Amino acid sequence: MQVLNPFAYDQADKLLKKLDLPVIDRSQEGSRYWGEWQGSQLIGLVGLEVYGHLGLLRSLAVDPARQGTGLGKQLLNHILAQAKDLELEAIYLLTTTARDYFIRFGFAEIERHLVPTEIRASSEFHSVCPSSATVMVWRG
Repeated sequence: MQVLNPFAYDQADKLLKKLDLPVIDRSQEGSRYWGEWQGSQLIGLVGLEVYGHLGLLRSLAVDPARQGTGLGKQLLNHILAQAKDLELEAIYLLTTTARDYFIRFGFAEIERHLVPTEIRASSEFHSVCPSSATVMVWRG
């Protein structure tokens, strides 16, 4: 797993668009993205935005040709390990399609109004994802 450098963001955006996910918000401070590569091809990525003692999972994405191989689990476990290393109290996420997937890893669905202000102020929360997205939380 490698930290994505800014030169890889175009390839990341291409993968995200292929999966109908929001592209990387390059203006968002406190965000880091990690990728998995096969040769020079980005085959998976995941992001984490940090807001004090809280995190927001961004863009868990696996190339369609690699789905079902365990790569998504590997990427998600990487983020959960990062959360523990950073001593984050919780990680939040928004999803329109993967609710059941995240439940398998200990995320729980919560009401939108219960999300802390720091996370609600993120671009992901207030403008990128639709208000119909499922909100979930993981507490390590």
